[in-house]
Formats: sequence, C-alpha cells, structure tokens
Amino acid sequence: MSKPHSIPYLLLTVLACGTFMGCRSIPRNPVRVESTAMAATRSGLLKDASRKVLKGYGDGESAFLLLPGNREALEWRLALIDHATESLDLKYFIWEGDAAGHLVLTHLIAAANRGVRVRLLLDDMTMAAADKDIALLASIPNFDMRLYNPARTRGVGGWLDYVGQKPLNQRMHNKLLVADGHWAIAGGRNIGDAYYGLSAKYNFRDLDALITGSILPELGNAYDEYWNCSQAYPVDQIQKAPMGKKRGKQVNKLGAKLQKHERMLAYSPFPIQPADWSDHFTDLPGEMIKGRAQYFHDAPDTTGDARLRMLDLLETNMPPPTASAVFVSPYFLPAPDMLEGMARMEHDGVQVSLLTASLASNNHTPVHAHYKKYRRRILATGTDLYEFDWQPKPEVRALADTTPVTAGFISLHVKAAVVDGKRVTIGSLNLDPRAMDLNTENVMIIHSEPLAAQLTALIEELCEPGNAWQVKENEKGKLRWHSGDTVRKSVPARSMWQRVGDFFYRWIPIEKQL
Repeated sequence: MSKPHSIPYLLLTVLACGTFMGCRSIPRNPVRVESTAMAATRSGLLKDASRKVLKGYGDGESAFLLLPGNREALEWRLALIDHATESLDLKYFIWEGDAAGHLVLTHLIAAANRGVRVRLLLDDMTMAAADKDIALLASIPNFDMRLYNPARTRGVGGWLDYVGQKPLNQRMHNKLLVADGHWAIAGGRNIGDAYYGLSAKYNFRDLDALITGSILPELGNAYDEYWNCSQAYPVDQIQKAPMGKKRGKQVNKLGAKLQKHERMLAYSPFPIQPADWSDHFTDLPGEMIKGRAQYFHDAPDTTGDARLRMLDLLETNMPPPTASAVFVSPYFLPAPDMLEGMARMEHDGVQVSLLTASLASNNHTPVHAHYKKYRRRILATGTDLYEFDWQPKPEVRALADTTPVTAGFISLHVKAAVVDGKRVTIGSLNLDPRAMDLNTENVMIIHSEPLAAQLTALIEELCEPGNAWQVKENEKGKLRWHSGDTVRKSVPARSMWQRVGDFFYRWIPIEKQL
C-alpha cells in the first residue's frame, strides 16, 4: 500500500497505544455538516497556470505530468498548497508524524490562516494515538478534518473493535489532493518521509500525476462523496479540542514536534514556510501531456454484497488488451481468476509483463512470504516476471532519495499499468486481497499514447538489469533470478533475518488481510 500494517499486527500497536491513553467511546451517529467542493477560482496563479496549459484543448481533455521523483512530488504538493486562494481538499490513507508529515501540515495551517478552506480526510488506521493533536488542528479556523471509519472505542480496549469486524477492517486507501478546483495530484503516495526521499531506512520509487483540465470536477465530486459519507467522522465528534491551559500545553507539545523536524528539514531542499513556486508553473505548457481521463473509486462503504468493486469498474470501462499489458504492483497476491486472465491474454497473443517487489525490496516481508508460492503459477501463464532490486542503479535511486538522504534500501510503491501502448492506469490499487476485497481504492484511466509511451519508458527502466531481477525457470524447472550476466539460485534478500521472517510468515494465515 504501503500496507496498512495488516490487522493482526495492528492489534498490538493499538493495544500498546491504548494502555497509556484511557478508554472512551465515540457516538454512533455523529453530527455532520455536509459541504461540497467549491467552484473553481476565477483568479490567481493556479487559475492562470491552468488556462495557459489548457490553451487549445478540447472539451473532455485534461493535461497530465507524471511525477516519478519523490522530491518533485513533494514540491508540487507544496506548490499547490502555497498558491491556493480558496480551497484545498486532501484525503490520504497514511499521514505520518515525521518530517514530511509535519512539513505539509505546516503549509496547510498557513493556507488556513490566510483564509483558504482546508478539508482533510484521513483514514483512522494510523491516527488512533493522535486524537489530541488532530482535535487541536481541527479547531483552527478554516481547517476542517474528518477520520474515515474510526475505531468506536478510543484508548484501552479500542483494539477489541478490530476483532472479527469486517466493517472496521475496511480502510480508505485513496490518495488525492485538489487545489482551487483547477489542479490535482493523484497516485500512490501517502504523506510520510519514505514517499518523498527523506527516510534513512528506506525510500520508495512511487508515482503520481499532476493534473489539470476537464477531469477536475469529477475529482471534486469523488472527494465530496467520501467527505459526506457516514464513515467520515468529524474530529470534534471524536475528541473535543482542549481549552484554556490545556490548549496552551497541547499547542506547545505540537510546536515542539514541529521544531524537532524543522532541524532535519533545514538540510533538505524543501522550504519550511510557504514559498513562491511561480517558476515551477512556467514550463508546464510544454511539459504536460494531453489525454482523456476517467476516474473510478470504490463506494465509501464496500461491505455490501451489491457493491461494485474497483476491478469490476475497470473491467467494465476498459477494453481488454489486444497487444500488450504491463502491470506494476508492489504487493501482488493474485486471485485465481486473475491468473486465468493473464493466461488467457498470453493465449490470445497479448504480451504480458509484471513488475513487483523482490523479498529484498519489499518493506513488508509478510506479503512476500505469501506471494512466493505464486511465482511458478505466474510464469506458467507466460507472463514476463520482474522483481525490483533493493539497491538499484544510481539514476533510479536518484528519484527515490532526496539530498542529502541516502536510504538503506529502495522499495517499490508504484501502482500502474499500460495497455496496448494507448491507455494508462495510475492510482492506489494494489493487486492483492486487501485492495480488491476490503479497502476503498481509486484509479484513473488515461487515454493518451504519448503518456503511455512515457510511462512505458519509466517501467522499462525499472525492469532493466541492475534495477530488477527477471525470474525464470531453467531447463530443470528451477527458479532463477537473472540480472544481466548475474544469475542467482536463491531469492534476493537484505539479510539472513529477513529470510527467517519470510519462512515463518508463510505459515501465518493472514493472506486475505494483506
């Protein structure tokens, strides 16, 4: 996902947090005030930049800029936030309390302080221990915040809510930012150091798209559907904002956290306070690529049997491949019908390729432990199988690490596909049981041959020797990992201990949660 720390592991985390927090419940039917996306602004830099990019575009057309680099992905988020004049709508699965998380938060607070309406919708999965902080944030004028599908019991005992609760097991995996109704960023990145090259442990190779054009109203409507749904709880219905001396203490605590990360960010290229990003928009008319897009998302409530899931929507709206299909999914745990579909495509003359994470580049060893049994079945379909290397070549690593950080390893987080060299999908969807059966997801289908060519080149680079291992069977039916002239007999791993974990996780029956 990066994975939501699957439910069994989260129980320990939630219990540990709850031990120090006390116990309280939230209302089953909170008071909600509906709100909708504001009309696109009629003036301002974002309006003007969009108009220049879209000059000569027709009805139904939009412009797209792929964001494969972590640094540029964060810079564009900050640019949209800093230049918004009326509205910012954000929804994310993970918002870490690290340097990147506090940096984006600082810029959002500044936007709210200058009168921009900020709506922030976060999944509750990683928010359980932060109720007091988010209550303080939600009390800032113009800053409205909701949590998706929160645990009903907060603190000690809250972990019991997760036991056997499929509705609570459903998480909002969507990622979207919309600014002033003119610009958006959608794709695979959450908010956290590893997504923007600031983590010393590991950084992701990921992918978003910067978007402007006719698709924007559709993105705004999709956001509203989640913001106003019954699973989106206003923060003030979960935790009341502190008042008086308590508020002062909470402000000081939050300020201390921000200052701690400011010291680290002082060495990064990112401005801690709002900045003038107008130069970033100057070259966009020549850089962005024209296309027609469709945006699909799961309904906020995916628990009903009659609900169409994301794969149903994609199959209904996307013609089957006729020549080629290239898939990238960092976590790949296929259902039987998916393997059958891959075999059918190969039988019909479609060249199928799959890039996923190796054991070494996987940031969630349990996923690999359950993926590995599918390798031979994937190869049996005729699919070309590649596994991303944890120590890729410098030019690939350069888009993952942000100076001066050099991470211990690089992990894969791209969720994308290219079909027939004409259609592109970018979004939050992994090809695993949690994405297909439990979480809510969003995917954008873009019809554009130039964009497809650009994304194909990016994926081909990730699959090159030195960046990935191609998995094959030799003449004796043994699995081998090929990278240029190097052939490995065993799966690449970061350490012996990772191999040990990979062995034991295989026997824990959690595949449907991954």
